[in-house]
Amino acid sequence: MTFYATPAHETLKKLRTNEYGLTAREVKRRQKQYGINVIKIESEPLWKKIVEPFLDIFMLVLGVAAAISLWHGDHIDAVIILVIIAISAIIFYVQRFSTDRVLRSLSKRSVQKVDVLRGNHTARVDASQLVPGDIITLAEGEKIPADIRLLRTANLRVNESQLTGESLPISKKPDVLEGHKELYEQTNMLFQGSFIISGTGTGVVVTTGNNTEFGNLATLSKRQNTQSPVQQKIDVLITRIIAVVAAVSVVAFGLSLLRGMDVLESLRFVMALAVSAVPESLPIAISVVLVLGMRRMAAKKALVHQMRA
Repeated sequence: MTFYATPAHETLKKLRTNEYGLTAREVKRRQKQYGINVIKIESEPLWKKIVEPFLDIFMLVLGVAAAISLWHGDHIDAVIILVIIAISAIIFYVQRFSTDRVLRSLSKRSVQKVDVLRGNHTARVDASQLVPGDIITLAEGEKIPADIRLLRTANLRVNESQLTGESLPISKKPDVLEGHKELYEQTNMLFQGSFIISGTGTGVVVTTGNNTEFGNLATLSKRQNTQSPVQQKIDVLITRIIAVVAAVSVVAFGLSLLRGMDVLESLRFVMALAVSAVPESLPIAISVVLVLGMRRMAAKKALVHQMRA
């Protein structure tokens, strides 16, 4: 539901709550329905993390090239290729470890107390006990514990850099917004993981835990892997390189046979040619460029889970 495009009174109606807050009985029912307000991250198996960088199409090509070099007796070339594969894998592991460490920290930042209006009485409760429909008030210096549709504000400004990458504070007001709005444009919403820079705001909790925008960020690794535009372009480039090398190898094999070379000698010649034509340093070059891009994004408070995203 696009809560930012829904008037406040309709949002309360949709969530079956009101400005006086939920009753204790309703809170217990919703806690059973939605669970606790904690981001849960299911880590991938260790074996999957280990083999992941080697499943890249070009890494597989380099592996074949190393095997051919060994069979052909070019041990130096084989060692060089294996070193390049190892360096590319290390770059991947370092980046992945760094990102996973940040994502794990997200689930540990929810321990806080917040003022919640329940049954027309304000109570100080643990943020993990919040449920959709709770009415909460936040003030300067507090971390936003869930995704919230604002009802009232007073000079409210929020830092959403960890979620949107926008380092400047954003003014927030409860006014309904029309049309499609990106996350950073939703000025009547507060998002988990952001911080109140100044002012106060009262709103209704709309999503908690992994259902929040911050929770979605933390659980990216669970989503179905779809190729990003960057990954698609890299794969197209690699496919074209392989196609050119294969075509040249076939032509060279035919010409060598026509010149009177025997089949085994021709195969050795073609394999040596194919290995020499493969740009072994390409994976490292691509990884370095992507890492530099990630560093620039990190400087702007953005988090990239996959290097080729």
